[in-house]
Amino acid sequence: MIASQPTMEDRVVRLERENRRLKLLGVIALLAVVAVATMGMAAAPQVIRARGFVLVDAAGKTRALLGLCPDGSPGLSLRDRGDKPRASLALGSDGRPSLSLSDRDAKLRASLLLFPDGTPHLGLWDRDDKVRASLALLADGSSLLALRDREGRPLFAAP
Repeated sequence: MIASQPTMEDRVVRLERENRRLKLLGVIALLAVVAVATMGMAAAPQVIRARGFVLVDAAGKTRALLGLCPDGSPGLSLRDRGDKPRASLALGSDGRPSLSLSDRDAKLRASLLLFPDGTPHLGLWDRDDKVRASLALLADGSSLLALRDREGRPLFAAP
């Protein structure tokens, strides 16, 4: 048996079907290119506005907080794996900055701050919450060093 030749009408129908498929593939390819180009052009935000940020580790534990203190001033708190504050940086409501360092029991051990007149002060605390050493640069340019014993009595003070 000899296969019959497709008619002209059959050939036109087949060509139109192939043409529609090619057009559909072309439109899909064009949309894909536009989508990729649009995603690449999306600019990162220049400013992120929020009331606070919480940084968590892989286990979901809070490791850092950046936000507003109860008085409305900004602060940063860094926490250990046990969720105890170990370091904090704050700007007081009066605008004075301070840096505090705590031990693993969350007891304050060292602080650096500015007095109201803008002079710096470094304080070192013992485990009983007593200031044992202070170093300050005074407004007149002189320095102050004070050392105290376990009961808080002055051991040494030098203006």
